[in-house]
Amino acid sequence: MLICSDEEAFHYVARNFFDTNIYVIVSGLNGDPLDYDLIHNNVFAVFEQENITPSIDFAKELMPKLRTVAILSDNTKTSLKTIDLFAKKTPPVKIIAYRLIEFFSVWKERIKRYSVEADAILINRYQGIVDEETHQKVPPEEVIKWTIENCDVPTIGCFDYEIQDGVMCGNVQSGYSIGFETAKLANSILEGKDIENLSSIIVARRNTMLNLNTAKKLNIDLPDEVLKQIDKVIE
Repeated sequence: MLICSDEEAFHYVARNFFDTNIYVIVSGLNGDPLDYDLIHNNVFAVFEQENITPSIDFAKELMPKLRTVAILSDNTKTSLKTIDLFAKKTPPVKIIAYRLIEFFSVWKERIKRYSVEADAILINRYQGIVDEETHQKVPPEEVIKWTIENCDVPTIGCFDYEIQDGVMCGNVQSGYSIGFETAKLANSILEGKDIENLSSIIVARRNTMLNLNTAKKLNIDLPDEVLKQIDKVIE
């Protein structure tokens, strides 16, 4: 059995094993399931749901006056798939920009720009941001630390670790839930269950999260009754 994760692994690794005697599970795919070549007896996939729209919906609930959002993401296959899926949705706010960014210097400039031009910035993904001089990936913790310290408007995230790292809010999925479903699927195959009764999975579980420290830094005051309705508050 081969288990691999994300878009790059699907394109560069998993497809080499289609129609072989090796079972393949690709975890954490981000696009529309219909866009993938999954019609093979030995191939299964675990999909993340589109995370941008529910996170913006949640931010709008917290901040009813929210009107405009800029979306920033790294320039990777994963981000491109997310864009394609998000383009089919109708968010409750005006999206003034969706920028795929390669270099950290450009990321910094865009954060500062949209801190002025937008009511909030949605941080989609930043694991693929690279240093312009060395062309090496910038550690994600460095990218998000700089972002939180220098962003003057609320930030919206799509995954639980982003809120834990300081992004203000999101209706998020977790790597744990995606990994858990992947392991369940793998175990079913290894136990010899009829593969004709197994199928690819779309992970539906998500939780509303708020980083209260970030909200306080931005002078966003939320009443206790609102806080009590949030699944997880980071203090």
